Amino acid sequence: MGTRHLICVWWKGKWWVAQYGQWNGYPEGQGVRVFKFLSVARNIDNLKAGLENHVYELTEDDHDVSHKSLSRDTGAGILGIIARAGQEFDGDDNLSTDPKKIPLCSNLGFVNDTLFCEWVYVVDLDKNILEIFMGVADQGGKDEEHRFKDVGPEGACVPRLVCSFKFQELFLLKSEEEFLEKVTEQLKLNGEEGDGEDENNEEG
Repeated sequence: MGTRHLICVWWKGKWWVAQYGQWNGYPEGQGVRVFKFLSVARNIDNLKAGLENHVYELTEDDHDVSHKSLSRDTGAGILGIIARAGQEFDGDDNLSTDPKKIPLCSNLGFVNDTLFCEWVYVVDLDKNILEIFMGVADQGGKDEEHRFKDVGPEGACVPRLVCSFKFQELFLLKSEEEFLEKVTEQLKLNGEEGDGEDENNEEG
């Protein structure tokens, strides 16, 4: 059984990525992958360049498009796919002329399904923070400060914020174990169970 999740990127006041993933959405899985990506400062600059120049949103006319960016198995790997396209130089240190257009399919509305959307990871490039949400309906509902206040109808469920990290904090963490300790501490403070792994499933 998979652990469904979203990997989201917010930048310049709008959503750029809302990647649906099927497998291993726990912090031990996709959370660690996001942490490792954000722990390398140049990845963030490359991600911005990739978003600016190399992605496009699928339309109804794009029936036959096939790309790893559209796979439910990709998960947090979408960040690396976009960042690699945004690198200024290719492997031979020559300027790359390949536009490397990457198709994206937004599944942002999935955040309202707090039964099946078990985890959400938001990379906010405006505030330089990572936010981790758990798919348990927020008892406070959609107040004006909630990250997903504009997603879905007024009475729609929204996930609960578990914790957030400034990028600078992530740079200072020495290992994925230390990252997971921080997340687990916040889960305990919120009275949530965060342990668990997907078994017999291949991580995308």
